[in-house]
Amino acid sequence: MNFKHLLIVGLTIITLSGCFNEEITCTDESVKKLVEEIVIPEIKESLKLERIKKENLGHAMLYATYKRANMDIGTFMKGDKLAAYQQTLNTAQNDVNEIFEGYKFTLINMRTTNKDKELHKVSCSGTAQLTFAIYPEDPVDTGISYNAQLSDDMENVYVEVTEME
Repeated sequence: MNFKHLLIVGLTIITLSGCFNEEITCTDESVKKLVEEIVIPEIKESLKLERIKKENLGHAMLYATYKRANMDIGTFMKGDKLAAYQQTLNTAQNDVNEIFEGYKFTLINMRTTNKDKELHKVSCSGTAQLTFAIYPEDPVDTGISYNAQLSDDMENVYVEVTEME
């Protein structure tokens, strides 16, 4: 599996109970969980498209791209072709879901690259490590950078994944 050219820009929010005492760190459990919630769906989508591409199914790849962009696909695909491409996409999705059964996501070697106390924001870099149950002895490591910021009321944290190598 090759995640080398995967670039992710995502934003998500979680409501937390209590406060952070005006501090947030790169390794807060809530921050790490949000990073995972952003990264995993993007990696799954990338693997699904990679599988379709590997099968050299050009029209199925086009179909998947249109579907992901929520564009109307009825104008260039109809009937049996449309059903076949949907089946290819479903098969690829099932394959990816099978690979991800029992996966483990870990952030390692994390470091704070910037901290703005006034904005309650940190920038972080490190390594995202994915271990799959079907390949437990061969984890996949990739570089990752993200920002985490507390809301003004200190009740929510926002995470933005800015890069994966």
